[in-house]
Amino acid sequence: MMQSAETRNLLYTQIETIHHHESWTLTQKNKALFEVFTLILEEATKEERLNFTTLFSRLAYVGAKFQLTGTTLHHSHMFRKAVEQSKIDKEKEGLYFQLGAYIC
Repeated sequence: MMQSAETRNLLYTQIETIHHHESWTLTQKNKALFEVFTLILEEATKEERLNFTTLFSRLAYVGAKFQLTGTTLHHSHMFRKAVEQSKIDKEKEGLYFQLGAYIC
């Protein structure tokens, strides 16, 4: 999926930084993971000659192209939708953080 080890290492470092950032709230961490998630999808489709108008369509394409499991796609869409629509309850922020880290 990723073209270079450098890119993979950079994205992994970003995920680790988010995870260990002590002063950020879970809301901030979820938003930061969402940004990394978006970058991963953009990296996976950068060679395509397609214009993706939504993250939903980009994720669906990546799922088909790389044969992601139905469970992985479902979890990815759950995280995407929750963050995009700001629908993460305070008591579920930790679960969504774990989900975001998992799908990244």
